[in-house]
Amino acid sequence: MLLTVFAFWADSTVATNIAAASVPAPEISADRASAEGEPGSVGTIPGSIITGETVRAAKTVLVVYPTPRILRGTLPWQERDWPTMMQNLLGHFDVEVTLRTSGAYQEGDLARYDAFIYMGTYPEKVPRTLLRDVAGSQKPVMWLGRNIEQLDVAGGPRWQTRLSERQSVAYIYKDRTINANRPQQMNLVREFPVDSVVWAWADTPQGRFPFGLRNHRFWYVADTDLHSRAYLLVADQLYDFLGQPSEGKRWATLRIEDVHPLRSAETLRQFADALKSRNIPFMVTVVPVYVNPKTGERVTLSERPDLVEALRYMEASGGTILVHGLTHQVGDVETGWGFEFWDADREEPVVSKTFPDWAEKRWDRAINDLRALGLRPLGITVPHYAMNRDTYVQLRDRVDLLVGSPQISGHSRLTQKVPYLLKKDQYGYRVIPENIGFFDFRKEDPVAPMLKAAEEVTLVRDCAAGAFFHSFLDSGRLVQLVDGLRERGFAFLDPHNLPVREALPTASPEHGVGAISEADVFWDPIVNGDTSKGALFPWLGMAGEETPLLFAAAIALAGVTAAALVLIIRAGVGAGNKKR
Repeated sequence: MLLTVFAFWADSTVATNIAAASVPAPEISADRASAEGEPGSVGTIPGSIITGETVRAAKTVLVVYPTPRILRGTLPWQERDWPTMMQNLLGHFDVEVTLRTSGAYQEGDLARYDAFIYMGTYPEKVPRTLLRDVAGSQKPVMWLGRNIEQLDVAGGPRWQTRLSERQSVAYIYKDRTINANRPQQMNLVREFPVDSVVWAWADTPQGRFPFGLRNHRFWYVADTDLHSRAYLLVADQLYDFLGQPSEGKRWATLRIEDVHPLRSAETLRQFADALKSRNIPFMVTVVPVYVNPKTGERVTLSERPDLVEALRYMEASGGTILVHGLTHQVGDVETGWGFEFWDADREEPVVSKTFPDWAEKRWDRAINDLRALGLRPLGITVPHYAMNRDTYVQLRDRVDLLVGSPQISGHSRLTQKVPYLLKKDQYGYRVIPENIGFFDFRKEDPVAPMLKAAEEVTLVRDCAAGAFFHSFLDSGRLVQLVDGLRERGFAFLDPHNLPVREALPTASPEHGVGAISEADVFWDPIVNGDTSKGALFPWLGMAGEETPLLFAAAIALAGVTAAALVLIIRAGVGAGNKKR
């Protein structure tokens, strides 16, 4: 009860906006915006950053998101996920990105950057200084999601929205319709500036509503959920928002997945021949050590010279080697089926108390093993895309290239789909994405959904469609996929044409600083009960500007709770005295 009362008090600052949004929203006809442009087209708007033939490209972007609050029902790292996803999308461009909470925003901060993005993930009372700066800004501003009504009180244009229930949504953009991959909750736009351009619409059970609008230098997007297919629309609009040119490319990338010492050398050669005959560059994710804890079997790649020769043949045929962990397993599962750096039972990273650098040593050993066999790994693919944040940071000086779906935070194995190559993700890696899935042999037609996903990605300029194909499958089925991608205008990317170094370890297996012992690297923290426990209050360990705010919020909560308890006790004592 006390928490409920306190939560009501804490949210009272946004009660006016919530009440205003509760009025049923009428359908807004597409005719309303027809004088300025058609859905999906922007054109040249007077006063925008695109003026005639001159484009002033943004180089710095400030992304602001609501200050975390304990009683909101989420942890601070979860609230940071959405701006982190935006940061990754921005990583496609030559821009420097800064993340900041609204509570840490200082008057004039917006003026220090070329562009500004507000991620309205939760209702909050937006600081007046931020609202004034946005309302008076001559720089490009993108506002996503909630709290936009508050711009009115700072002299900005009038907007009104109503938060919908979770429901089916279809997005209309560039004369194409994309269905949301799950029920969505979004802001139904009821009122917006009359000189706005609607560049995307949302068809809902209540009718058609603007989803994306542009008013001179101001962009509005009705949702912050970058897990939904709406991320494609946002990613494409970033070109206009940042004033960035498009190269007009459609890239495709392909990984031959999970090559370990028990795979067939003949099958690998068949893959190489099929792809080389079509002049298609490809990638191969390699696991140097096969382990089966249940049988005690351990096989290294050096024990399979025929397989090593097949991998060299793949390199010579246009293949790029990627390190895919050391064993691609942890605990009691065999190689290829389990994670390696993630505890799936506890849903947290595997962190060894005995060997804090256990994960880095495994990566070093894997890189060393491949290089010692004459292979030249260019990057890494994390097993099942899940690993501790600190390990990503530590590996950055060894590796430039990360291939796969970026993991959003080290607290969860949630990943992000990105529709194009990234020059720099949140850790500084260059990223080749995986976003159209894998060849699922259990389906009657595994290729059709992959090609459909690739067609959706073409909504975005300079898109990259990334797929993978397991190394135990028949190479004949692979041809159907690559031919289908080429028919849709995709060209296959050779990762060696990217400005990245080969993967290099920090130590050799035998000597040097940080040398790797056999016992240490094959130590299994899960089997040996050696994993660190997650913190009871994980946000207290977060580094960043929000930490002091969280401590202050915790202290305030404790104070309010204590005061309420005192009042209850006093009321109880008083009632008892009256009865006597």
